[in-house]
Amino acid sequence: MNLKIGIVGLPNIGKSTLFSLLTKKAANINNYPFATIDPSVAVCEVFNEKLDHLQKIFNAKKKVYNYIEFIDIAGLIKGASEGKGLGNKFLSHISECNAIALVIRFFPSKDVLHVENSINPIRDFEDLTFELVLSDLKKCEDNFFKVENKWKKNQHLPQLKEKKDALKKALSFLKDGKLLNQINFSEKELENIKEYNFLSLKKFFIVGNVDYLKRSKALEREFLNKTQNYHFFTIFVDFKTEYDLASIENEEDLNFMMKEFSLKKLNYFEILNLGIKVLNIEFFFTCGANEVRAWNFTKGSTAKQCAFLIHTDIGDNFIKAKRSNYNLVKNCHSEKEIEEKNLFSFVGRDYIVQQDDILFFLFKK
Repeated sequence: MNLKIGIVGLPNIGKSTLFSLLTKKAANINNYPFATIDPSVAVCEVFNEKLDHLQKIFNAKKKVYNYIEFIDIAGLIKGASEGKGLGNKFLSHISECNAIALVIRFFPSKDVLHVENSINPIRDFEDLTFELVLSDLKKCEDNFFKVENKWKKNQHLPQLKEKKDALKKALSFLKDGKLLNQINFSEKELENIKEYNFLSLKKFFIVGNVDYLKRSKALEREFLNKTQNYHFFTIFVDFKTEYDLASIENEEDLNFMMKEFSLKKLNYFEILNLGIKVLNIEFFFTCGANEVRAWNFTKGSTAKQCAFLIHTDIGDNFIKAKRSNYNLVKNCHSEKEIEEKNLFSFVGRDYIVQQDDILFFLFKK
């Protein structure tokens, strides 16, 4: 399962610096709007200490971490839903993502222009979310009328009525300016509107770009208070400073500089963790002499569903799985010891896979 997170924000708020920080790949950092016209895409490994330990236990030749794909999308401006700026091209790039990191500028700077000529995080947040709502509103209206017309001609088809009603519900909230991810939809309703890939239905989290030496805790508190009803995870990171610190190779020099900024650790790693958290993603492991590998899966998935993540043939021909868990084997020193302690058990196709399970899939060949 590919995990894609779009880095979205107004021009000149540090998105490309964040992208470079996360991926260690230069992203055309320039001080003018739309420096990133086509989205920069890069893969960021999700380091996993448990996988490192499993490699030692199974004496594996290599380890394969999971990864998140970050997409640095060109700056959004008011009117994007109507074609202004990069318009629909911008919005189409967001539609490819599983989640959206809304990047909000908090840092003051005379050298880096703000598209609105002032620092106002609440205004920027509202502008960003409103453009996403407007984009969804147009799409929802168009599809609602199409489905409604079909239903009028085919009122004997219950699935059309269900789709029509789900779209009507979404439309009513969008007209009120509400993000769809703030609405309680039933599973059936979500299934009926899934195909339309509404942007405001995606998972959001907020990344505030601050200046560690000039940060305003009062401004941050005000922002958190005014956005708390959205229940979006929020983190504050100084992109430029952490980018510079992450580039220091000498550990002694790095520790010295981190003390200068009163940092115990680099905070940008938490952005990865937030991405995983909002997507409700968990990990299982496959382990052997050749490699140990981490696989991401959606919480609640069955053993057979997870088998398909590895290969369709394994899923199609699934027999059963041999299962253990990292917490059961972490104190063992070899695969042989795990077997001797009977820490493996067999599970069937409907077994609900748990976080940090170790799975060996048996299938017909």
